[in-house]
Amino acid sequence: MGGIAADGPTFGAAARDVLRSSNLLPMLGSTAVVLVASTTAAVVIAALFAWLSERTTARLGWLAGVLPVVSLLVPSIAGAIDWVLLASPKAGFVDVALRELGLPIVLDVFMLLVLGVAWALRRRA
Repeated sequence: MGGIAADGPTFGAAARDVLRSSNLLPMLGSTAVVLVASTTAAVVIAALFAWLSERTTARLGWLAGVLPVVSLLVPSIAGAIDWVLLASPKAGFVDVALRELGLPIVLDVFMLLVLGVAWALRRRA
């Protein structure tokens, strides 16, 4: 039975190779730098817009009504993509790991979606 790729290493071997790689620490360091820089930029920009909104007469018009809603939608979209990457029936990271461990458990995020919609419709009726 194939792992990550039909002719490639199994999940455990690939994970072990990544953890033993000499590139891991520099990669994690550069990821931390990007994280700190983007968080700092986001806080500075948000503080600027908050100050402009509260302390001046400058208004953003229709954009002021759209931006708060967008910030509520983006985490939901990212969460949906995360679940597809984790629990996709054949290629999800969790399913591949469970298969490599020899467990007969298959997560199917799409079936969970159907069950969730059916439950929501049932509650609405």
